[in-house]
Amino acid sequence: MSNSNGSSGRNLATYVALMGMVGIGLGFLFLVALIVPGLVKMVFIPIVFAFFLALHYVTWGRSMMRQKALYDAQQAEPGSNPRLRPDELDG
Repeated sequence: MSNSNGSSGRNLATYVALMGMVGIGLGFLFLVALIVPGLVKMVFIPIVFAFFLALHYVTWGRSMMRQKALYDAQQAEPGSNPRLRPDELDG
């Protein structure tokens, strides 16, 4: 067995194990939700909130990093204007 096949097999095994654990977790959540009716809402709302925060972190973080890189490049040039124009952010 070559290294690429071994690595591919390990990745597949990891994926299958992860999906198995997610399935077991969802099954457990379903069983507990039968007992506690509001549990799905109590779990779903924080997950949506965390996804919302992660989405904004990725979106704004990327934009701000690009803007900072342009600002630093302009600061390195003598006599440059430190203000950034919106059309410079697309490059």
